[in-house]
Amino acid sequence: MRCSNKRPTYLSAAYAATISCSPIPDNQPRQPPAHPVFFRPRRQTGFSLTETLIAALLFSLSLAGLLQYHQAVQQAFARSGQMHQAWRLAHQALEVWPAGVDTLLSAFQRQNGWRVSQTTQPVENNCVRVKVRVHTPARAQAELARWFCPLR
Repeated sequence: MRCSNKRPTYLSAAYAATISCSPIPDNQPRQPPAHPVFFRPRRQTGFSLTETLIAALLFSLSLAGLLQYHQAVQQAFARSGQMHQAWRLAHQALEVWPAGVDTLLSAFQRQNGWRVSQTTQPVENNCVRVKVRVHTPARAQAELARWFCPLR
């Protein structure tokens, strides 16, 4: 058994006073006491500069991807709206054709990037096939055709 009243020089007096003689056999190795003297200073906690830069890079890449996705969705929505408007215009042009109203088409021709064309073709039994083709600014095309036959 080891028990000494002399304290080692590397221990503080307050800590040495807490050490008591204990019945530990001499053949077992002693564990160093858990005292701040024996601990290495703790490393700083938090994020390192590299981690922060990697996080900023990932954030900027994901933000750029989201912005491209938003732009693609917005363009698709605008194209869909133009296609809807083109189909509606083609339908209206066919509805007013028997009355000979051409102001609808000429008003739309003046709008930026829109082109409207109307063709008539005689078919059997004194009928006429009218085809209206509308080109949108987004280079989309809507085409409708209808036969008009005289009443007998």
